[in-house]
Amino acid sequence: MKSLIKYLVLLSMTMLVTGCEQLDQKTDAVREFFRPPPVLPMLEVIQTSVPTGFCAVMAMADQLGHPIPGAEIYQYGGNAVIHLKNNHEYPLSLLPISCDDIYILRLQTDEDICIISSFFVAKDHSPGQHKVYHIGPVPVLVDDDHVKVIFASNNVYVEDDLNLELNMSQGEIKVIIERLAMPTPDNVSVAVEQNAWIIGIDPAGTWNIFSDDKYTITGGEQDVSIVSDPEGDAASVLQMAMIGIMIDPECLRNPLSGFAVLREIKVETGADSQLEDLLLGTILYTFNESCTGTIKVTVATGSFLLSLGKEIEFNMMDK
Repeated sequence: MKSLIKYLVLLSMTMLVTGCEQLDQKTDAVREFFRPPPVLPMLEVIQTSVPTGFCAVMAMADQLGHPIPGAEIYQYGGNAVIHLKNNHEYPLSLLPISCDDIYILRLQTDEDICIISSFFVAKDHSPGQHKVYHIGPVPVLVDDDHVKVIFASNNVYVEDDLNLELNMSQGEIKVIIERLAMPTPDNVSVAVEQNAWIIGIDPAGTWNIFSDDKYTITGGEQDVSIVSDPEGDAASVLQMAMIGIMIDPECLRNPLSGFAVLREIKVETGADSQLEDLLLGTILYTFNESCTGTIKVTVATGSFLLSLGKEIEFNMMDK
């Protein structure tokens, strides 16, 4: 009888320990399902948009006949080339990469329209790193002393060599110019569908001073990735939209107005798939006039639910 009691006690303790271990495993899996919301996709867009807008303003200033201090301007292949050294001041301080020289290739198509390609060149770069950060070709328009430029993710390249060629057919030029007719979206769904970023720049009436320019970024994109291998499959979708994101020279830490929405889905399947392999959630970020290097999570669902109402670190100067 005593042996039976001992056996039952031992069995109960074993089941209790096993149950606790399984509960801990489930708790860990649930804990890993929740995670901080991403900010890097927004940072990358801002850190590309502002230097692109800077090059657009400089190209249009040259086209309108305004002198550009410190710039070397010459003709190459029938197009204008603007060359200057990176002074690492706003707005170039937001560049996500190391850069020594900047080349802006400008093709004028009308008195108030041009097509540009911008090249940010690093002279000293580590082995395995690319030398040139290239954005373009993108259309630029000046209207009522404001500049508008539009680019998409497929207009951004990293390259090993500087190539100042801008050879386009009339058909290709027409397609690029037609982007300027694209309306600035005021809601998230339209922004994502457009799959482009519209940058509006206010030169503040000083075409040859670039340190007082304000930038407004609106647009969206969708990135889809599918990976398949013998151990399992993985798929991810990231939708991102920004509406009225305003960058002011008075604050280089965070935007001062506008909002952004990110929706992310990531699923991994396989024999060892766990709850933490699933990512599913939506975030609404809002910006305000305080220059604190943070943004607020106003809405959060799914994997990002625990960040609801929090202030998230967001510093545009981060590289």
